Amino acid sequence: DDAVGGHENLYHANGFNEISDYNDRLQCTTGQMGGLPDVNTENPDFQYYYMTYINDLIACGVRGFRYDTAKHIGLPDDPKEDDGFENNFWERVTTEIDKADDMFIYGEVLQGNNDRITDYIDAIGRTTSSTYGSKIRSAVENNMIDTSAVKEYWLGNAPLNMVTWVESHDNYINDGTWAQLNKDQVILGW
Repeated sequence: DDAVGGHENLYHANGFNEISDYNDRLQCTTGQMGGLPDVNTENPDFQYYYMTYINDLIACGVRGFRYDTAKHIGLPDDPKEDDGFENNFWERVTTEIDKADDMFIYGEVLQGNNDRITDYIDAIGRTTSSTYGSKIRSAVENNMIDTSAVKEYWLGNAPLNMVTWVESHDNYINDGTWAQLNKDQVILGW
C-alpha cells in the first residue's frame, strides 16, 4: 500500500467487481477474478515496486518468469480506466528489467473468450497454449492418439512462441478432465 500511495491506488477502480463478461476487454483487464481484486498494473508506482522485486529475484539467480492470468493485464491498445496511466506493463516488464534479453518470460493465456493470444505473444514473447493441452488430455482420455491434431499446432510466427503444457492448476478446478485420468494416462500425456 505504501509503495503506491495508499490502498485505493493499488487496485483498479473496477477491481472489486467480479468479471461477468469475458468478451468485455475492460472488465477482463480491470475486474476481479475468482474473488481476487485486480491490481492496477498500469500504475507507475506499482510498476516500480514490482520491477524492484523482480530485479531482486534476478540478482538471486532467477532466469525466467511465468505470468499467471496474463490476459487479465491490458495490452497497449486495450480500453482502460480513466486514471491517466498507460497500458504499458508488458513493455516495461519484458524490456526494462535486469538481464531482460536473457530471461525466459511467458504468459499463461487460457484460450477462449477474447484471448487475443497472438497479441499477447507480440507483447510478452511467448504464451501457453491451453488448446494444445486440452487436445492431448482428450486424446489420452479417449485412447485416440491422432498426431495430425497437434503436429503443426503453434501460435504466432513460430513454434518457439508457444509453451506447451498438458496440465495446470486450472484443469483441476475448472474442467476437471485431468483429475479423471489415471497415473498411466498422466504419464502418457506428458
